[in-house]
Amino acid sequence: MSEVKLGLVGIVLGSIALLIALIAFWGGPFAEQPTLEEALAEKVLSLQDAAIKALNGEPIEDSYPTTSKWNVDKVIDISIPIVAVIAILMGVFSFVFKEPIRVSACAMAIGFSAIAFQFIAMYAMALLFVFLLVAIIGAIFSS
Repeated sequence: MSEVKLGLVGIVLGSIALLIALIAFWGGPFAEQPTLEEALAEKVLSLQDAAIKALNGEPIEDSYPTTSKWNVDKVIDISIPIVAVIAILMGVFSFVFKEPIRVSACAMAIGFSAIAFQFIAMYAMALLFVFLLVAIIGAIFSS
């Protein structure tokens, strides 16, 4: 049992990263967020302003905030891949130091799963938001 130290640490860290990703997906967001109506209205108005400026030949300024807003959700989103990569590295080191292959493979697989879950969830939510935005813009212009 003493020869599987790195692999077990990798499994534990990968499991923690996957657990945090699942909690953040189903329990979050934890910081205060604008309502859906506010966010959509802001996006539609910025698109309208950019279109009017482009038609008038005026330069379009970027309206991105210049200050970084750190909150609980951002810290969680950054900590998941960091902990997952550490788990993957522990699995690699476990393999290099000739610990049992199942332990090192599990550490790497759980780390990759945490990262993959976060990407899949992010892209699925972004795709749903785009579909909703297109439906709202279509409803606005069809009436």
